[in-house]
Amino acid sequence: RPANPERDVKAAIALLAKGKFSDAAKLLQSHSLADIADPAVLQQMLAKHPPRRSPVPAVIPGLDTTNRLVVGVTEMEEAYRGLKTDNAQGASLWRYECLIPLAPTEPFVGDAARHVLGSHAWLASSFANGDLPPWFYFVFCAARCVPLRKCAVQAG
Repeated sequence: RPANPERDVKAAIALLAKGKFSDAAKLLQSHSLADIADPAVLQQMLAKHPPRRSPVPAVIPGLDTTNRLVVGVTEMEEAYRGLKTDNAQGASLWRYECLIPLAPTEPFVGDAARHVLGSHAWLASSFANGDLPPWFYFVFCAARCVPLRKCAVQAG
């Protein structure tokens, strides 16, 4: 997103009102996102992320398939309940608040809602153990590169 000092100052004031001084400082010191349409930025991104030279093997030789990770509903509840609010992983801005309600302290009334954490646990276990179809990993690992503007480190 392009730099917008007025929007950033308003957001920083809102963070300060919540007592999030470090987050407000980071926001004001951020250089925003670079323009991916800029040929210089595109060339830098291509240099940092070259095309794959060979395909990733479908099976990793020597991988021990007897030790499998099993993620349970209890682990998912603990993980979701422990998430910090007003945080997002990376530049996506998808905040953790969308996951926290999936682990309520009182059970859900509806059947579909009660099975959500079980589905997330199944997905986490299946993903970690390589049980999902090969196309899933290809799609999941396809990176959406977001060029961040970073200032050069000044000597001295």
